[in-house]
Amino acid sequence: MKKVFLLISFLLMTGVFLQAQTVDVTFQVDMSVPIATGAFVPGTNQTELRGSFDGWGAGLVLSDGDNDSVYTVVLTGQAQSTDIFYKFFHTGNFMGD
Repeated sequence: MKKVFLLISFLLMTGVFLQAQTVDVTFQVDMSVPIATGAFVPGTNQTELRGSFDGWGAGLVLSDGDNDSVYTVVLTGQAQSTDIFYKFFHTGNFMGD
């Protein structure tokens, strides 16, 4: 009986550890320099996150809810211990002209 209990305990513990765990990942980018140089105009331009999580598609739009020039987006439900490759993209004037 003791062996059966140990076997069942081991199987339950292993099953708990092998479940896919997901996490939310927060991305932030400080846009204060592009704003100061005129390369990015808040309210007119937008900042996006593009990456491996969506096949480098259209991306997710970041927002600056507290107007501190730090734009944020949360990527939900990502598999734990997975590499995410990404780049920030904005629709402003890249040369600051």
